[in-house]
Amino acid sequence: MRLIGIDVGTSSTKAIAIDGKGSILADASASYPIYQPKPGWFEQNPADWWSAVQHCLAELDAKSSDAIGITGQMHGSVFLDSRGEVIRPAMLWNDSRTVAECDEIETKVGSKRYAEITFNQPVPGLQLPKILWLRNHEPESFAKVSRILLPKDYIAFQLTGSMAADPHDASGTGCLDLVSKDWSAEILDKLNLNRKILPEIVESTQSVGSWRGVPLFLAGGDQGANGVGTGVVDSTSVGLALGSSGVTFGILDKPRYHDLETLNCFCNVPCGYHAMAVTQNCGTAIVAASEFYFDGMSASDLSNLAMTANEDSQILFAPLFSGERCPIRCPNPTHALSGHPEGDTSAELARAVFEGITFLLSDGFNQLLEICPKPSRISISGGGSASRFWVQMLADVFQLPISVLATTDGPAFGAALTAGVGIGTWDSFGGTANVIQVISTVQPIPNSLILAKYSRWRNWMDTAPFVKK
Repeated sequence: MRLIGIDVGTSSTKAIAIDGKGSILADASASYPIYQPKPGWFEQNPADWWSAVQHCLAELDAKSSDAIGITGQMHGSVFLDSRGEVIRPAMLWNDSRTVAECDEIETKVGSKRYAEITFNQPVPGLQLPKILWLRNHEPESFAKVSRILLPKDYIAFQLTGSMAADPHDASGTGCLDLVSKDWSAEILDKLNLNRKILPEIVESTQSVGSWRGVPLFLAGGDQGANGVGTGVVDSTSVGLALGSSGVTFGILDKPRYHDLETLNCFCNVPCGYHAMAVTQNCGTAIVAASEFYFDGMSASDLSNLAMTANEDSQILFAPLFSGERCPIRCPNPTHALSGHPEGDTSAELARAVFEGITFLLSDGFNQLLEICPKPSRISISGGGSASRFWVQMLADVFQLPISVLATTDGPAFGAALTAGVGIGTWDSFGGTANVIQVISTVQPIPNSLILAKYSRWRNWMDTAPFVKK
């Protein structure tokens, strides 16, 4: 048995090959640039994704595999013409140019009615406001649009010739009816959008075609696939992904809506639903802070520097480089410091960066617990999980044990497992949880210093002028 999982991420594509026991046989990756033509704009060239995926498939000799599962960054927009050609660069999940289009959605659909259909609120990161932005600002490009795909679905189209979306990733477009698991005719009609520009919905365990005879499965957006890849298939655990964005992920028995309008509720990859607290400023904030304050120091070196800092430093940091949607609303990109006593060094500032991101993640987690059952543990994944210093900080603030998994590539691993369920390697997603390998568990340490600092940080953020009240 040989299963391939592909994750078309924000900074790179990662792919792994696993066997029927979940052991990783091989891995490959290829990176590509992100373009920022204006502040708050984040774009990529879909051709870069395609080149990266082709490289990874060749490295893994994927043509000899039994099935391929594909996942990737959520919410992005790939605009295609009638020949299936890309019209303009793809707009990404962290693109914040669509504030006016979100207002347009609320005006035309109604905020309450929109929430009743999608169990979410329109925020700049979603795909739907990007579609409206193209119509409002680039009408000549919009006139050419024949189909709009999510990032990983565009790659699936390149591989199989089929245009489709799965319920999980489609939930992140902003125009899916979560109860029917189909596009909302009401939302599209009120916004004067043609249903034909959106692909058909296909369940993740249903093949959308094949590449060189190997069946291909849409394994959900990266966070849904990560839930599968980290064994978060029931309410006993919550997933925490430390990637470009930071995500806490909990299972729901039915769609639920949070009154603060900051959480996402989506269809789950296995079945049912889940809620997510998506913090836009995680890995991207570390990179941005490093470039701004530390001359481009690597994330691992920044973590090592932060480890040497005094824990009682008074520096507070708001790392909102990409704007923010959860746990707070900050439409415009910004970052801010509070307190920088003369005795503090660059180490204290480095620690404040990790603390600021941790506090954002904790606030999102606390919001999540208002609609999800409290778990007994957290499963962590993503590149940030390699920093024991950061994982310990997270455990201390969350006050829960954190399981560190054998693989940091949770989305790619989950995509491979989903493909396995699709071809019958496992009867259900419950069976896939048995192959998740935990290499260590980090226990929380009572730490009054960081908890007190967390309290001060929250009070500061409550009055910060850059946060939308």
